[in-house]
Amino acid sequence: MTTVPGSRFQVPGSKVHVPSSKFQVPSSTSVPNPEPGTRNPEPLGLYIHIPYCASRCYYCDFNTYRFDAVQAEQYLTGLSQEIDLWAATESVRNRQMCSVFFGGGTPSILEASQIHGILDHCRAAFMLEDGAEISLEANPGTVDLPKLRAMREGGVNRLSFGVQAVQDGLLQRIERQQAHGGLD
Repeated sequence: MTTVPGSRFQVPGSKVHVPSSKFQVPSSTSVPNPEPGTRNPEPLGLYIHIPYCASRCYYCDFNTYRFDAVQAEQYLTGLSQEIDLWAATESVRNRQMCSVFFGGGTPSILEASQIHGILDHCRAAFMLEDGAEISLEANPGTVDLPKLRAMREGGVNRLSFGVQAVQDGLLQRIERQQAHGGLD
């Protein structure tokens, strides 16, 4: 186990490096807190960053990495611990979550069971509204009908497809893996 500097938890293995500021929970907030045991009327949205892609695009400025299954499992372990840390804060406790957005990277590069596991953890840690919007960014080359069905059964109810172009020649020049035929 490797202790992440500046945090209170450990990440298995040594491949994952997360800046310490990434896992620090703010000690104060400008959001008003309700009395203990009462619900704050202002719902929150939750953004979950999945920093992995099939390949690193030269034009991308986002915090992303080439997918590695072992590293992704380690990241998901740390993500679960971070969810627990945030759920325990005064600014989040007793607050409804009206939406969950999986961004990245390419969150759809994960297995549907991994997405489902993250959502189950969020349901246990946070007060997720009935009918909350659960969005997931996807690339056409990382999903198929069985995977989409499994993600839907796990709670994903909105997809955001990343389509940079539909011209095969342009897709090749920008080193995108899917051909526009994959959108059929």
